[in-house]
Formats: sequence, structure tokens, C-alpha cells
Amino acid sequence: MTENTTPVEGTETDPTPVEGTPTTDTTPEAPEGSRAGRDAARYRTALREVEAERDALVAQLDAVRREVVENMAAKVVAQPSAVWAAGVNLADLLADDGRVDADKAHAAITSAADALGLAGPPLGNRRHVPPGRPAPDDVPNRLVDAFRPPSKRHHDSSYSW
Repeated sequence: MTENTTPVEGTETDPTPVEGTPTTDTTPEAPEGSRAGRDAARYRTALREVEAERDALVAQLDAVRREVVENMAAKVVAQPSAVWAAGVNLADLLADDGRVDADKAHAAITSAADALGLAGPPLGNRRHVPPGRPAPDDVPNRLVDAFRPPSKRHHDSSYSW
């Protein structure tokens, strides 16, 4: 009697995987209960924590760099965050040491302002008035003074009746 020794597709003796079945990595690993497996799991966990911390620090550093560029843009345009709408890339504004390059940033800001037609910063009050004090009057309002009691009127030496 002769036996049929032809391997069936998808069995252990067939080296080619059957289409549609996932292939898995067959590298031997230590069982989870062993000391080597526990150490490897601990190192993987520590690695994930360090990677998450690194990613958070990178995001924080990018936010600070963006703020520096926006502070520079505030001197040129009224809406500094609009610079990013012009397609300015933060990585293009950095020097070799990772700091914001002032020349590159200024060129990008002025280019963005021209491309988008951004208005300049508001001029604001040109006189210096200390905080908490009313702005001084250049010329007293004499009409208002006319209706005040005599004791409350402004006495100006150039003012005569």
C-alpha cells in the first residue's frame, strides 16, 4: 500500500504562507513570566514614558519658538498669528543651533505681510501717559470752565477777561 505524502497547503511543512493569513514575527522571545521578559517589559515601559516626555518637551519648545516669531511679527503686522497663514514654516526660521534666526524670521514676516496684505501694527497713543493718570489737556476747555463755580475753574495765566 502506498501512502500519499504530499503536504497540504497551509500546514506546518509548507514554508509559503497562505494568502489572507497574517504573517507574524517568529523571533523567539522570553516568556513573560521569566526575569528577562519582566526586565524587557520594564524597559519598554520606561522607553514609552521617556518618548512621551520628549514629545511633550518638543511641543513646548515649538510653542515658545512660535511665540518668539509672533512677538517679532507684532512689530510689523497688526495680527502676528496671521504670519502662519502665509505658509511660513517654523523649521525654516531656525538657525543651526535651534534658535530662531532673527534675519530669517524678519524676511519671512515681511514676505508674509506683503503676500497677504497685512496691515501694520496700530500706532497707539503717541504721548507718554503714565498708567493710572488721565491724559493732560493741551488746551483747557474754556467753555466748560465758564459754567464751573469760580473756585473750580482752571486758572491759566494766559487766560484773561
